[in-house]
Amino acid sequence: MEATQNLAAALVDLRYPAEPRVLWIDAICINQKDKSERSSQVARMADIYRLADRVVVWLGPGDAGGGEALSLLGHIGSQIEVDWDLTRMRCAEHGEPSWADRNVPARLEGGEFRAIHDLVNRSWFERLWVRQEIGLANERAIIMCGTEAIDWWQFSNAIFCICRKPRKYDKAGELKRCLQLLYYMARDRQHLGWQRYANTLRD
Repeated sequence: MEATQNLAAALVDLRYPAEPRVLWIDAICINQKDKSERSSQVARMADIYRLADRVVVWLGPGDAGGGEALSLLGHIGSQIEVDWDLTRMRCAEHGEPSWADRNVPARLEGGEFRAIHDLVNRSWFERLWVRQEIGLANERAIIMCGTEAIDWWQFSNAIFCICRKPRKYDKAGELKRCLQLLYYMARDRQHLGWQRYANTLRD
């Protein structure tokens, strides 16, 4: 079976080490050479993402920076709870209070900011289908870079936190612009609720 280099790399990272895994991948499950089949299946993509047991967002092969960035975002996201309606955050039950304080700069070094900046600059975030892929996913959605994975709610919490806190980073403005789409996407999804957001996207 033919596969692109990107898909081949993804399959290596997505497989389980010791047991089978069932995946639906459009490049494999849709006959890309059959225009009729491809058109009919694209029309069903919203239902596919909405009904999936779990949507996996694979950002690309892992490297030192990508794995570090995702691990950092997972940690930050677990430190806080976000009220998207009131645009406020508070300390999680076992979190470090400084992460929830909007007046305290994010406790990240320049290299850590650069790693996050590079991660959110990956090509997945530039795709037009981003809102559908994650917007229609249920609450079990995860974000992966290489084999590193975090829950979507951790990812979105971390985006909120970084956007809302002062950032001691030489490219802070550029980083914030990169995060805007993710911030508003997470806000709209949380504000509407998954089912209503899914219905909005489907319409």
